[in-house]
Amino acid sequence: MTDEFYYLFYDRINGKIIRLDLFNANLSIDDAIFVTFPLTIGGRLTHNDGEAVMAINKHNQRTYKRYIEKLKIRPPYYIENVLGVCCMINALVTYKGRSLLLKEYMLVDEYNDVAPFFAKYDYAKFNIYYMIGLHKYILDNQIICPSRYNSGRFCVMILDKCYIANVVVSLDHCFLNIQSISNGAVFNHYKIGKAKVLEVLGIDKWYGDWPETTEDKVYELINYINECRNSSTNPDKVEISGNEIITDFARLEIKQSKNGKWYISGSLENILKLFHIDDQVELKQMVNNLFGSKRRAGVFPELDSRDDVIKLIKATQHE
Repeated sequence: MTDEFYYLFYDRINGKIIRLDLFNANLSIDDAIFVTFPLTIGGRLTHNDGEAVMAINKHNQRTYKRYIEKLKIRPPYYIENVLGVCCMINALVTYKGRSLLLKEYMLVDEYNDVAPFFAKYDYAKFNIYYMIGLHKYILDNQIICPSRYNSGRFCVMILDKCYIANVVVSLDHCFLNIQSISNGAVFNHYKIGKAKVLEVLGIDKWYGDWPETTEDKVYELINYINECRNSSTNPDKVEISGNEIITDFARLEIKQSKNGKWYISGSLENILKLFHIDDQVELKQMVNNLFGSKRRAGVFPELDSRDDVIKLIKATQHE
C-alpha cells in the first residue's frame, strides 16, 4: 500500500487539478495539472466535470479512511468537491469540526471565528490559489503531526520546535511520551484545562503528566488537541480595536443587546478559549467574582457597560 496521502481539488474555471499532499505544506500552482477529458482519476476514466467530481470525492474518501487506519488519528482536514448551480464546482472543507462551504470564485467573507486565515483573506475569491494557501495554513498549524511511515510516532510542536513523541502501549496505561520535555507541556503551553481533558476522555482521574488511558483514547485526545488549538497561535495575544476583539485564533465582537446590556459575540468555544476556561460555569463564576453575584442573561453573561466587558478581558489575560 502506498504511503502517499493526498486529496484532489478541482478548479473548474482555471481548468486544473492539484494534489493536496497531507505531508507537504509548500505546494504551488506549478504542482497542478491541466484537465483535458477523457481523464483518469483514481483508476476511473472520466469524461466531464460531473464524473470528475465523483471520482475525486471517491479518492478523497479513500485517502481519509486510509490515513486513519494507518496513522490512528484524523487528517488535519477533509475536502470534497460539490456540484452547485450553473455548473459551479464548490468545495466543502471540514476543519476543526466545522463544515465550511467555499463557493467557486466567490468572496470568502465568513468563517473568521474558525481561523485567522479567513479573516486575513476575507477579500479574496475562492479558487485553486486560495486552496493552496488554506492547505498550507492548516498543515503549518498542526500541533501533533504523525509520522508518514511510523504509526504511533509523532512530532509535537511547542514554541516552533518539534519534539519527537511515541505512544507507549501498556494495557489501559497508555500515554504519549514526548522526548526532551514533560509529557504535560502540551497542555500547559496551549492552555488546555484538566477538566476539559477528563471530559474528552470520559474519565474522572488523571494519572501521569499525560493521562494514562487505553490506546484508543490517547489518539482521541490527540485529535482533540489538534482540533481545538493551532500551533502558531499565541493564546494570550489579545487586541481590542473598537468593538472588535482580535486574537491569534479568532475574531470576536463586543455588542450591545436590545435591553442595553453588553456582551461578547462569537462562538462559545472561542469565548471560552479567550478566557482560558473550559465551560460556561467557569465563565459565570469569573464574571461574578469581578462584578458581584447576580442573575445575568445570555450565553455570555451580559454586563452593564462596554467598559465592563473590556475590564473583564484585561483582568483575565495572562501578562
